[in-house]
Amino acid sequence: MERTFTVLPPQDMQIGILAFRQISFVTLAGTGKDVPKVGVDGLLPAALFRRIYIGYADRFVVLEQW
Repeated sequence: MERTFTVLPPQDMQIGILAFRQISFVTLAGTGKDVPKVGVDGLLPAALFRRIYIGYADRFVVLEQW
């Protein structure tokens, strides 16, 4: 299945005490039935962080800043 993505305008973001400026996000493009219903807004660039730990069972994330 082929999907189309769109890059959103850069925006400031804060996660806990970490502040990031002018971060671009990517999200699915399209309308109606071709875009699945998901509970997220876009993709966070992992390159912003030195390490990322995702605890799926307990539903938490640890982000280590560069």
